[in-house]
Amino acid sequence: MCIVIPRECPFHKALELAFSTDHEPKDQNFADIGGWIFPYQKEWEQLPQIGSLEKICAEQRDVNFRCSVYEDEIVLRYCIKQGDCGDSDGYGMEDDTWLLARINKKGEWVRPFQIEK
Repeated sequence: MCIVIPRECPFHKALELAFSTDHEPKDQNFADIGGWIFPYQKEWEQLPQIGSLEKICAEQRDVNFRCSVYEDEIVLRYCIKQGDCGDSDGYGMEDDTWLLARINKKGEWVRPFQIEK
């Protein structure tokens, strides 16, 4: 299933949409609904300006987060910097860097926006 929640959708309605996704047994109680276009947040400027986050803040762009829906929370994640794959043996491999947040069913921020590897 692929649903993208537009930025104009009111926050409480976006939560309803996300949590109304059906979970298939093969999903192991997890659904990826494709995306949530989240309006630009001033607080992103306070985070370390890593990778594409610097440009996002300079242009005050909205971000299309990958939106993963679990039983009790939604995880918003956006890759701001791709890691290095290293050499053919994987030596020198680096993780991707993500802009990440978590929201519960009540619309409360379990984890506000932060950067995570």
